[in-house]
Amino acid sequence: MDIPKEYLDSDFDFGFTAVDADDLGTATPQEQEEHQSSGISDEHYTNILDKMNLILASIPGDELYFPDITRIEGKVDNILNLQNDELVKTVTSQGDNIRVVIEEVEERKKQLEDTYKAKMTEMEKLILPLLYNLMKNPDKEYILWPNRQEAITKQIDRIVSITREEV
Repeated sequence: MDIPKEYLDSDFDFGFTAVDADDLGTATPQEQEEHQSSGISDEHYTNILDKMNLILASIPGDELYFPDITRIEGKVDNILNLQNDELVKTVTSQGDNIRVVIEEVEERKKQLEDTYKAKMTEMEKLILPLLYNLMKNPDKEYILWPNRQEAITKQIDRIVSITREEV
């Protein structure tokens, strides 16, 4: 294996040491020093290590951390299925309610559109005749309009009655 020199020259210690299979049953020099300072004899320490190794070897791989994962998975699946069933029922019942609301909204929208079109037609009937009358004689420079304040006030009242009427 071709390892770059910059990685080989690193002073960082990761805290592990490579060992052979024969070395697995013995403690590292640091561990031996630690257990000797704790007052445990070498024989007693080795005995404890052997028992721990036997216990660890008797436990199958994944069961060390997940003793009965299939039971837990089954329970989680049941909970998810119950929640999904409840969600489907809720969405179905709410779907019917939503459909009714949408139909009501569509009906009200159609009514408002009809009312709007009728009001706009009324407005045209009030404004366009005035504009057409003003265009009748384009060759005349002046417009004679006696009593115009009364006529304009009357037309304004009619327009306001249409635009400010509540639907």
